[in-house]
Amino acid sequence: MRGCRDKFGRVRFWCTLTFLWLLVFSSLLSADEIDKLIEEVRPGANFAIHTANFSAAQEEFTFDSNEGQIERSLWVIKDRDRYVAVWHEEGSKLYMVAANPARASTTIKMPPRYNAGGNTFDGKLGVRVTTFPYCYGFIQAADNRRFKFNSGWGTLTLTDTSIWTREHKTEAVYALTFRCDPVLGYVVDMDVQFKTDQETDENGNPFEPELVNLYPNHTFMAKMPDAEWRYEYTVYTPPNCDKYVGWINDFTQSDPADGVKLRNGGFSLFLFDPDWQGPALTCTVDEGINLRNATYNLQYDQHHLVSLPKGRDINGFFKVNAKFRLVFLPREITTHIMDKVELTDWRSNDAFPIRIGETEDFETDRLPKIPEYAKGYRALRLSEEEAHSGGKSFVVDGERRFRIDPQPVFEPNATYILEAWVKVALGSSNDAEAYLLAQPSQWIPKGTELEPHQSASVKAGEEWRKITLEFENGPLGATYRLYAVAKGNRPKAYFDDVRIMVVSTPTDVLFDEFNLDEIR
Repeated sequence: MRGCRDKFGRVRFWCTLTFLWLLVFSSLLSADEIDKLIEEVRPGANFAIHTANFSAAQEEFTFDSNEGQIERSLWVIKDRDRYVAVWHEEGSKLYMVAANPARASTTIKMPPRYNAGGNTFDGKLGVRVTTFPYCYGFIQAADNRRFKFNSGWGTLTLTDTSIWTREHKTEAVYALTFRCDPVLGYVVDMDVQFKTDQETDENGNPFEPELVNLYPNHTFMAKMPDAEWRYEYTVYTPPNCDKYVGWINDFTQSDPADGVKLRNGGFSLFLFDPDWQGPALTCTVDEGINLRNATYNLQYDQHHLVSLPKGRDINGFFKVNAKFRLVFLPREITTHIMDKVELTDWRSNDAFPIRIGETEDFETDRLPKIPEYAKGYRALRLSEEEAHSGGKSFVVDGERRFRIDPQPVFEPNATYILEAWVKVALGSSNDAEAYLLAQPSQWIPKGTELEPHQSASVKAGEEWRKITLEFENGPLGATYRLYAVAKGNRPKAYFDDVRIMVVSTPTDVLFDEFNLDEIR
């Protein structure tokens, strides 16, 4: 019995020592806002006892093409026999196919067709980061390029080096280290060293290289009909504050042309996947260097650009050192962020957030403002002409609909009621009406059938009347869109005391039917 106790005592000792070492190791490598969130939220260290054993090798895969079936050799990164990532050497693109060591798979599902342009896996294989700076056009064409893999204790490092010597004098070295974090699971630490003698671009503007492009997977595009999953929100960390600001990813939406500024050590984040995780890319740069994120929301890929330092080194180069980190935040942290995020809106159709369980009476003016980093937002209009309670209501002047965004996001398969007090001005046309609408999103999982739900209508000239709409949400967080609608010839409708309530929540919501590795 004593021998057994000694044996398990030694096991507990080494497990504890390994856990503490991993925590210290993680902290030494990162030192960005993700660490602050871990310290604040304290999520479980679910991967503390997982000892990773990474390896890199080339594997042959078969694809369809215009010339028939073709084979391509791709670098795969594995943890023992389970796929973690795929590196497309030709395109300098890394695709993370697993975030959770417990869910990593021994098989991998590739897209059926190969695109010679290098976009074969974009949006279909995994969350993507680039290992090449886009600073001289969007075609990967350095004068000299080399790469290597190095293994360490529980880590694997890919170093991708690109050098320009003819038209430009530029060098970029990307060192990507794969490891298993005790809290976050698989993490990629990216150490980027960039130097150039070029001060302005071809248009005479300050040279601003794009160091990393972040591309979530399974986004909706007409060119990607087999993409099944789309992240509902983009969240970023603006400078000179401690806020989280986000917008709703929508087909008709795009952020300002010059993007948004990021604070040093902050991150860009996509929410959610079916397990409430979210891929985030942190960035930490030298003092005096600005960070900018320009997002093309049709595809949701994020261009992370940096400014050059003010001075050159003794060899005439501008040098930038940047540390990026690709992580997958656990549910505890994404829930924490979503509860604090300030929603802004870049779309042509407006929207406003409603906290679940709270009544929005529009007296406190909680609608999004127009801060410096959100100049493109078009404010919604409050009115003092009519009100059900207090002195203000939300007015819809003309035939249009406004998005109502529940905060936080809906629970899967839960039942909700949306209610509002509504009045349509007497001066509106006879056919004018207003109602509430729950419309299924066009990005719901394939095979899911959801019906739209519409409340009773309030007609022109009626007194204030409360209308309600009950619906059961789909299998993912935001499968329904909610709208306040004014319809008819020149309607003018007032909405007040808007509320979203939970009727029932399933006690057993299962995500196992989704292949998370394919979704990520």
